[in-house]
Amino acid sequence: MKGYLADNNIKIALTQSDVDAAMSGEIRVVLSSEAADFVEGDLNKLAEAQSLGLRHTQLVHYIESDLGDLQTIAPRHGGLTSLGESVIKECNRLGILVDLAHCDLSTVNRALDVSSRPMIWSHGWVAPTQGRPDDWIGILSRRISWDLAKKITNKGGVIGLWSVGITDASLSKYPEYPIAIDPQRRLKSYAQGMAQMVKELGADHVCFGTDMEGVGPIGVVNYYKDLRQVANLLSDAGLNDVEIQKVCIGNYARVLKQSLLT
Repeated sequence: MKGYLADNNIKIALTQSDVDAAMSGEIRVVLSSEAADFVEGDLNKLAEAQSLGLRHTQLVHYIESDLGDLQTIAPRHGGLTSLGESVIKECNRLGILVDLAHCDLSTVNRALDVSSRPMIWSHGWVAPTQGRPDDWIGILSRRISWDLAKKITNKGGVIGLWSVGITDASLSKYPEYPIAIDPQRRLKSYAQGMAQMVKELGADHVCFGTDMEGVGPIGVVNYYKDLRQVANLLSDAGLNDVEIQKVCIGNYARVLKQSLLT
């Protein structure tokens, strides 16, 4: 990734001043990892990754982890492990943003106690009830409750709405799911879902949650042009220009900057 960026003369975001530069219009890329499995019990590997440019990491993803329990597999640790606590503290020390996406309820609650800095839930969706490992499909298990989302935001964190659409048949079974896959409605439904999150969580605590560089055929926001269209549709959904700026870039920039070293 660093080679690709260098070949294209794109700078990596490493410090708070890099975030300021991005907010002024210069391009910066944040190197991140979807799970901290690479640590493998050795915190020195986290420091090594930081020295290579890592500035954002999830704790867990889709496989069992020694750091804590995840949403889509039955819990085996009872939440965040002692190693997971150490990873969070080391991320705080090294200047790495901690991402709680895919963590289960108990892991999130303990992480909120441990971290000295705001954290992000980068991609998922929010509903009245918490997801469970035995939910019928993985999309359902990836939800977090409004109560848990507010715990994250009350500590200064940000929640990202992911971009996975579902069919009308599935929407009829799960009407609280915010995103349709129908090409005629997908971007509008995504914008409306984000607007609902702003209403519930506040404009300072919502962001795009595209999940990597898009999620293919089931994805609603797979390209930068899609993000541009959603930004336009957020105005139609009732957000003002200040709120749209926060949702599009400002909120992520804030929590990232609060995590980074000077």
